[in-house]
Order: sequence, then C-alpha cells, then structure tokens
Amino acid sequence: KIKSWLEAFSRKRNTKVNNLLKYQVEKCDELVRKTESLYHLSESRIQFDSIKYNKKNSKIIFWFVIIQIILAVLAIDIQKWKIWLNWVVNFFN
Repeated sequence: KIKSWLEAFSRKRNTKVNNLLKYQVEKCDELVRKTESLYHLSESRIQFDSIKYNKKNSKIIFWFVIIQIILAVLAIDIQKWKIWLNWVVNFFN
C-alpha cells in the first residue's frame, strides 16, 4: 500500500522528488526483507530452544523411570519372587 501511494505521489513531482521516493521505497523493501529474515531466524531459535528443552525433559524422565524401577525392585517380596522365578525356570525346562 505504501509503495503504491509513494509511486502515485512521485508522478506528480519533479525528478528530484521521484529519485528520493524511489530511494525510500528501496529502503522500505530492504527493511521488510531484513524484518522477515529476522523473524524466520527467531522462529528457528525458538524451535532449537524447544528441542533443547525437550531433550532436557527426556533426561529427567529417564532418571525418574530408573528410580521407579529401583523402588519397584526394593518393594518385591523376595520369597514370592523366588517362587515365581522357579515357576518360570521350570516352564522353560
């Protein structure tokens, strides 16, 4: 919209104003390109930070699983475990 307004305005003025307006249009286009590239760059950073965050959470969950397994082993009644283990060994023999 700005570009079309500037171009319509430039038709009514002299060459100096026309050159100035073309320069301003070029600068506006350059600003738009830089803004878009910064936007895409920040979007990539957000995705990278999200991946790092998920990796950190995966490590934490892994350690919670290990702790849960250790607690489950500690809660097992050894006598019942031996009976069950003997049944499994006999089943495969």
